[in-house]
Amino acid sequence: MAPPALPLLLLLLLHLAACSKLNTPKVLLPFTRGTRVNFTLQASEGCYRWSSSRPEVASVEPLGQDECSQRALVQARSSQPTRLTSIIFAEDTGTGQVLRCDAIVDLIHGIQIVSTTRELYLEDSPLQLKILALDSEGNTFSTLAGLVFDWTVVKDPEAGEFSDSHSALRILKFVESTYIPPSYILEMEKVAKQGDTILVSGMKTGSSKLKARLQESVYKKLEMPGLLGLNSELILVGNCSFKDIKVWREAHPVCVCVLMQ
Repeated sequence: MAPPALPLLLLLLLHLAACSKLNTPKVLLPFTRGTRVNFTLQASEGCYRWSSSRPEVASVEPLGQDECSQRALVQARSSQPTRLTSIIFAEDTGTGQVLRCDAIVDLIHGIQIVSTTRELYLEDSPLQLKILALDSEGNTFSTLAGLVFDWTVVKDPEAGEFSDSHSALRILKFVESTYIPPSYILEMEKVAKQGDTILVSGMKTGSSKLKARLQESVYKKLEMPGLLGLNSELILVGNCSFKDIKVWREAHPVCVCVLMQ
């Protein structure tokens, strides 16, 4: 005899509920005045109604035309330059299961430039550099999508014998390359703006410093020089031995890459 349909349906619903998960339990978004920073929440299974316990801190909008959605856009909305939290709820319309995510909005207190490698050869592909932002406790913000940064290559006054070759490095637009960036970076490049991710390529032997400056007005008013102007030194060395590179690195501990021929 075939088992009753109701117990099977109940088991199926329990299985789906057990499998349903959000892509992150917490989201840390930067406080801003001008640019609205978004983060996409996504559930693994089901269709959900989304809500925020404090929409004035962080709002949530479902992505899609239906009454329920598997994805939603969380946006920082706080008007106060202090740490605030909103709870994002996602209720499965089929099972009633409720998932939650804490959306935290806080001030940026520092930024770091990171890359996937610290060595770059002349024949190499461009090097991707990305900015990470930190709060006062050293926690990393979930996204900086849409925030405008001013990236510039500046002369290194301590470069010594390489002081005449600060043009050894150039910033390359993604649209000029064969690489695909996040969609918001492409949109920013269309209006001649730079975001938290760029490409750099070596032009010739020399030394350059790369400076990243956050353009969000609220941080200019807070006068945080460590945040507004962050230097990352890129040492481009040609026709030298590994011993020479070691000596150079000991004298310049902030260097992030070595370019060799």
